[in-house]
Amino acid sequence: MKNRRAGKWIAFGLIALVVTGYTVIPSEIRPDSPDGGTPVAVRTAEDSVVSIGDDVRREVLAKEAAAPDNAALEEQTALIRKNIPRESIPASPDPNGLGDAPGQVTVADPSEYTNNEIYVTYTDGSDEVLSCRNSREVSENLAVLAEEENVAYVQPNYTYTMAESEDPSEESSGAEAPNDPYFNKQWGLFNDGSFEMDSRQTHPEYDNPLNQPSDGETQPEDSAETQPTAVAGMDINYLEASELYMDSDREIIIALIDTGIDYTHTDLQDAFWKNEGEIPGNRKDDDGNGFTDDIYGWNFYGNNNKVLASGQEVHGTHVAGVLAAASGNGKGITGASLNPKVKIMILKVLGGRDGEGSTASIVSAIRYAQNNGASICNLSLCSEANDQALYRAIAGSSMLFITASGNTGSDIDKNPSYPASYDLDNILAVANMAADGSLELTSNYGVNSVDIAAPGTDILSTTPGNTYGFMTGTSMATPLVAAAAATVYSHYEDITVDDIPGILLTSARVTDELTGRVSTGGMLDMKAALSLDKELINEAAANRKKSGSSPEIYTQVTNQLGRDYLVVKVKDMDGNLAKTAYAEGNLTTLEFLGGTAGKPFTLNALGIHVFAIKNGGTYTFYAADESGNETIKAVAL
Repeated sequence: MKNRRAGKWIAFGLIALVVTGYTVIPSEIRPDSPDGGTPVAVRTAEDSVVSIGDDVRREVLAKEAAAPDNAALEEQTALIRKNIPRESIPASPDPNGLGDAPGQVTVADPSEYTNNEIYVTYTDGSDEVLSCRNSREVSENLAVLAEEENVAYVQPNYTYTMAESEDPSEESSGAEAPNDPYFNKQWGLFNDGSFEMDSRQTHPEYDNPLNQPSDGETQPEDSAETQPTAVAGMDINYLEASELYMDSDREIIIALIDTGIDYTHTDLQDAFWKNEGEIPGNRKDDDGNGFTDDIYGWNFYGNNNKVLASGQEVHGTHVAGVLAAASGNGKGITGASLNPKVKIMILKVLGGRDGEGSTASIVSAIRYAQNNGASICNLSLCSEANDQALYRAIAGSSMLFITASGNTGSDIDKNPSYPASYDLDNILAVANMAADGSLELTSNYGVNSVDIAAPGTDILSTTPGNTYGFMTGTSMATPLVAAAAATVYSHYEDITVDDIPGILLTSARVTDELTGRVSTGGMLDMKAALSLDKELINEAAANRKKSGSSPEIYTQVTNQLGRDYLVVKVKDMDGNLAKTAYAEGNLTTLEFLGGTAGKPFTLNALGIHVFAIKNGGTYTFYAADESGNETIKAVAL
């Protein structure tokens, strides 16, 4: 089990600061009196007075406050709210500590920097993107950076694109169960062999999801004449799975890292995560996470909170509908997730005329998702670049990443497509199959690199402005697997995110068409995934996770006598907490190197440490137990 984000507040009593050590962030002890001279008295719940001065770090002994340990902090204190510059992307305090990271530590060939942007990671834990005017300036900057002692590694700010291909379109008519009128055209959910594309095309066609749809007068190359005939039963067994599904109270957030999304679509009204810590429109960072008015997520492409960007939201809106459109509301289509509590976090990283995004935007989006509670991440994008920074971000995350394999019709065992080709346990790479069960001609494949296939050809879903359209590509297959992952995660209450891949891959339906093309030799089967024996599930869970549960980290900013403090509590249900540390920047568990990196801090008998805040910025707190279970919590001050 990897890190788990704790998102609750804790109670320490009415006015008490319960401390085991006094630490000034970032490194040195300072007087905490308002005028910087006389030590300030910190009053505990027992009314004992302890002075914290400028000479030494003192331990404050206190008994547990009267409020229960799991209650909410009294909101008598104000958060410190300061914006974090978006140009700086915090990274590892020891970026060279990963022996298994792919690629070179420094990419020195100027020809690799095709967009004239240099992604630099420094030894102090900060990253930045240097924009150059031309290749000559790139070469000059690389030469300078090579001599700088504070530079950890340098690489291009790689470009990523959507994983989609040509997109035929067609109107659906009639309805079966559920009562959504276009369900009978969603062959990926229910395929009775009747699905076909013809020349009527009353739904728009999106050959390029960032351009205007076609007028419906022309057919794409994959026309009805050349299109394979649908074969009954070649679907994910959605209806059968719905009869088996047993809901739980587990709320699941899926990070959709893509283009913008039309969150006003009537078929997506209840599909989105909302940041309850933010007050919409007040232009303040109410929850102190470093992002102002991030109600539905964040636009990392434009560095703002506008996740619905006109003309750039078709692809993301289509993916969102495949994943979580409302079922049984008598409108449009049916989303594949059976858990109505699944919520989509909108993280825009792709945009512009060509629908492209960068290393910096994607890495930032992954860190935002991790820090704000997402457990599954949908990545319907790809690149040929073996991107070390993206690898590190995924490898250091506790999220499960469902990734598109790409649409060049290539064997990516030989010609890799990233991030699908990264050999990481928390990645599931998805191929695209057609309605006859064959691998779509444009879909990438690879018996070692691609895990499973799912329907992705002629997929009807939501498009902006309360419309619907067909698209084709591994981008469309990927959210079906993400929806199945969320369904499995809520169906089996005792599993962790780490157990989901084993369940989905074990239950894949093997076919002759897919054997030798993907590692399972098969396609997604939601019914089979929900039908596994409980003992088998428990055995799989035992093989995948470490014993016990992860520690939990809770934080709150408080003000005492005019001075701001960050109160940190670490709670370990198993009672075998081993290490605690913190570092400046927005880091992952991997970057703490098992607790050997970062600055250690101690806890009192209540599991509490209080830091006096000297400077603003982002700090990540880390905890690990003796079983190796890890947790991080990033705090923006």
